[in-house]
Amino acid sequence: MQTQSIVIDLDVYKAIENRRQSFSETHNDILHRLLLDKAALNDPAVEPATEQGGLRIRHDVYLPAGTQLRHIAKRSGQRYDATVVDGGIQYGDAIYQSPSKAAIAAAGNNRNGWIFWEYMNPITQRWILLDSLREEK
Repeated sequence: MQTQSIVIDLDVYKAIENRRQSFSETHNDILHRLLLDKAALNDPAVEPATEQGGLRIRHDVYLPAGTQLRHIAKRSGQRYDATVVDGGIQYGDAIYQSPSKAAIAAAGNNRNGWIFWEYMNPITQRWILLDSLREEK
């Protein structure tokens, strides 16, 4: 199969990422499913894929279950690890309904979870600030 490169803006990239059904699904797989799946395009009875576990933080950000989160404190180097589970973020033995609540539990003081946590991008295998997933306004 011959491949081509395309340039997309951040909003399109986020839209593609939000339609990921699993970590093993590539961007090409997502676009193929959305654009070329004839059964889905031609059959109005076919429902779009539903989210399978995980956490919808806002209308534009969905984290699949199993997404790894981390924070490394700049001063002490202490590392905090959390995992997205069905309906929340597990930090320690507790499950929190938002990134900020999990960040507050980890840090012990008021924190903005969007800029506290990084998530592991399954495609690039890099840690990325959670705030990068929010739609730019």
